[in-house]
This record gives sequence, structure tokens and C-alpha cells, in this order.
Amino acid sequence: MNIRILRSTDIKEKLARGVFPEWKDYAARSEPAPTRAVGVMSGPQDAYYFGTTGGGGYGDPLERDPQRVAEDVKEGYVSLEKAKSLYGVVIDSPSPQVDRKATEAWRDEIRKQRRSLKR
Repeated sequence: MNIRILRSTDIKEKLARGVFPEWKDYAARSEPAPTRAVGVMSGPQDAYYFGTTGGGGYGDPLERDPQRVAEDVKEGYVSLEKAKSLYGVVIDSPSPQVDRKATEAWRDEIRKQRRSLKR
């Protein structure tokens, strides 16, 4: 986990305007938070950033919109291999475009394998 203190931010003002602050806007004004935060001084414009490597998500990964999985691949959040093995999405690597027909067939195969494990 990446825990940092963001100093002298405008986060409160952004939130008051309905704008969601982004980490990249404050990275240059951040410092690592100590592992034990006893005695750490912070002011009214300071904030803490807790960065994690992702979550468990919710729902069946096979139900995730294939186009959104392709966008995750394009952004580097998910590899082509994990898109196929976890989400059942077959992506043409150079494009990266979803092969819808192959995706449906692969997802059906994964579901079939799941059913055989339940016996």
C-alpha cells in the first residue's frame, strides 16, 4: 500500500464544487507517510492518500462489459492474458479490439468448466 501525506491542497474546495480530486494533481506536493503516524503534524489543507493495487471487485468477472476490459488492457491495468483468463475476453492484441464471437465462446467454455467442478 502506498500511503502519502499531501500538503497544502485544495481538495476541500474541489469537493465543495463537486470535483473529484485526482492523485496526479498532488503527487509533486506529497511525502511518504511514516508507518507509524504518531505525532505527525497535519494542517487543515493537508490530506492523506492511500493507494492500493486494486480490489476484489464485485460480481462475476465474466459479466464485465468486454469493451471495458479492453479499455483496462489499453490503459495497462490488465494484461491480455488476464483479460482472457479472468474476464473471459478475447482481444486482438495489435488493435486492441474485442473479438466478440470468440469472447462469447470462451466465456461459455469457462462456465462449462465451472459447472463440471461443482459436481
